[in-house]
Amino acid sequence: MPQTHTRKLCMLCDRPIAPARLEALPGVTTCIDCARKHPRKLDTRGIDLSQASPINRNGFAPKD
Repeated sequence: MPQTHTRKLCMLCDRPIAPARLEALPGVTTCIDCARKHPRKLDTRGIDLSQASPINRNGFAPKD
């Protein structure tokens, strides 16, 4: 019996989400067009950078 693939639909426009997008971002809920039209915004007001991990010149946090 052939395996049928269910397509995941965009929660905003109800069109199918591209398989490549789902492979790259398995938890994604919007198609690429809707993601571009409605980018997510992060609320950074409550973030205290003094408690963030230090980053060295290579862009990595030093190992403990």
